[in-house]
Amino acid sequence: MVVLLREIILLITQYSSPNVNYLLTTKENYRYGKEYIDKIKIMYYLKNCEYTEFKKCVNLYDYNDIYKQDLLRLAIKDIPTIWDITYCCGYFNLCIIFELLYNQIYLSDDEIKELNYIFYNCFYKKIQECIVKNNRKETIININKSRILTSLRKDFVGYNKRIRSKVLYTIE
Repeated sequence: MVVLLREIILLITQYSSPNVNYLLTTKENYRYGKEYIDKIKIMYYLKNCEYTEFKKCVNLYDYNDIYKQDLLRLAIKDIPTIWDITYCCGYFNLCIIFELLYNQIYLSDDEIKELNYIFYNCFYKKIQECIVKNNRKETIININKSRILTSLRKDFVGYNKRIRSKVLYTIE
């Protein structure tokens, strides 16, 4: 029987069947299991566009750069759409991509073009221009000045058609 910390048990039960058996574990297994759970957690937040939780995970846990690059690839490949109040105009939800780029995770230009050509042509260079290394306030000021980065701006209120609710993403 495995005994795990309460938060890990809660996470495992969220992502697994109810028939999971928990066994006693060593520190090494715990560290590996916790690292694995942390990766599952951030992947879940990426897929469900939960920006605030994603941001907490990126800043709280120590993921290696290769894994962060994989997250960036996934985020760029499948950028979700958020809508204005009329549901007539859609915008790329760039919050998660911004957070990874702000944390100095990069891919080659060719790879980004291959993953999402529209994102590369319209948004990538503009986000790069707005980012001021290690100065989030200045970065946010630059983003709020940019007209093309609408979904990242402080005053933007988007709507998720799938869950039919207001979505507030503040990158601050």
